[in-house]
Amino acid sequence: AAEYRKQLKQSDKKLKSAQDKASNTKQQAAKLDQQIKRLKTSLKTAKEKGETTVIVKETPRTNVATTTQRSMPPKEVQNLINKLFTELKEKQSSLSQQSMLITKLYKESAGYRRQINEVEKLQLAMNGPSIEIIDPPLALTRGTPSMLMRSASVSSEIYGKVSAPAGVKSFSFNSRKVFLRPDNSFRIPVNIKQQSTNVKLEAIDKNNKNTILEFVVTSPQENDIKLVKTTKTPLVTQLRGIDIGNYHALIIGNNKYKNLPDLKTAVNDAKETDKVLRSRYGFKTTLLINADRYKILSALHQLRQQLDKNTNLLVYYAGHGDLDKVNDRGYWLPVDADANNTANWISNVAITDIINTLPSKHIMVIADSCYSGTMTRTAVPRIDDLIPAAVKTKWVKLMSKSRSRTVLSSGGVQPVLDEGGGNHSIFANAFISILKNNEDILQGYALYRRVVKDVSVGSANIQTPEYAPIKYAGHETGQFFFVPKS
Repeated sequence: AAEYRKQLKQSDKKLKSAQDKASNTKQQAAKLDQQIKRLKTSLKTAKEKGETTVIVKETPRTNVATTTQRSMPPKEVQNLINKLFTELKEKQSSLSQQSMLITKLYKESAGYRRQINEVEKLQLAMNGPSIEIIDPPLALTRGTPSMLMRSASVSSEIYGKVSAPAGVKSFSFNSRKVFLRPDNSFRIPVNIKQQSTNVKLEAIDKNNKNTILEFVVTSPQENDIKLVKTTKTPLVTQLRGIDIGNYHALIIGNNKYKNLPDLKTAVNDAKETDKVLRSRYGFKTTLLINADRYKILSALHQLRQQLDKNTNLLVYYAGHGDLDKVNDRGYWLPVDADANNTANWISNVAITDIINTLPSKHIMVIADSCYSGTMTRTAVPRIDDLIPAAVKTKWVKLMSKSRSRTVLSSGGVQPVLDEGGGNHSIFANAFISILKNNEDILQGYALYRRVVKDVSVGSANIQTPEYAPIKYAGHETGQFFFVPKS
């Protein structure tokens, strides 16, 4: 896998160089085309008026914004048009060759990604299952990991999920068998009879490989709860003066489909998301409603020209999705998509390739569509409410300096609900509500942890959101942060 990743990195570097070169050639061709049109118009006007000279305006092909003009005989103007036209044809021919190279490099990178994916699947299957605790947060310590319940009640529950590439054979809690839900999630009631309770979770996959997670569950005393509430200092206050960067968002909501069933809530989800991001968090937003394939891809490509390294980008998509089970590839379906023809579909791989070329330091994709979970990879660094404020501050500073490419999807590789949250989908209702009520810096994983609880309960465990780095998009160790306006 390491060798494939090395080759993928080289291929992606060549791809980016080819894309930049093609973009530059396209801009040069556009300028030549405009200049030819201006000259033809000036020549036509001079001939109609019977003038012996033509006023020609010229703009240097540099960044200097100066325009000069001179008089030329019609014959010289025609010769200049012919010369520029020849140059334009050369640019167009070069652009065609560059497009062929880009297509070749896309396929080459996709091939390396498939090979890495196959190797990773084999490695995961060899490593055995994994157990993720979603709520309440699990604090890692130098001794036994511990979990602090949010109240002094003797009864509570643990919510989590088991991942096993080879398939789950069995799962147990303190040696008692537990039946997992269809999405491999679990809710385990815990009775704290003493000051603390030992918990042992064990997952066994179909290759008979097992994973054991042991921790201690404690319930705080009432005085401890009051102390935590009164001494908590918001991160947004502690981090004033730190430049996290400007925030941008591309928000897409598709309801009206030409050849697929219409959706009911996607447009409303997108509009409300646009509103809350602008008003509560100061995002500069681009809102696309009922967008076709060209509009979506054009908007994504324009971001390459508009954004720099000191920016944060959120891409929100609500609409139809589909899954190619043969290639294990998810798709966004624009409004011009056909049910049985992938020509106008947008694959997660294409989205990932574009994201990989964007300069922004932090990028988060929020996908509320069927099969959006195929973009995700593995777990991410996170910090929970039990960590001291000083450690939190250092952690946020560190994460804000590292690149991140993460995705919060409304479900794994299973269908998701279009309704259930009033005028919104269940997922969008939870996501928007959390952002509206948040008053502190909100990290991506904390957002996920809150969303997943609301969505899984609201959908009767039909869908479970997922959160992870985007595969092959250049993720390092960073996090996406939502910072409310002061």
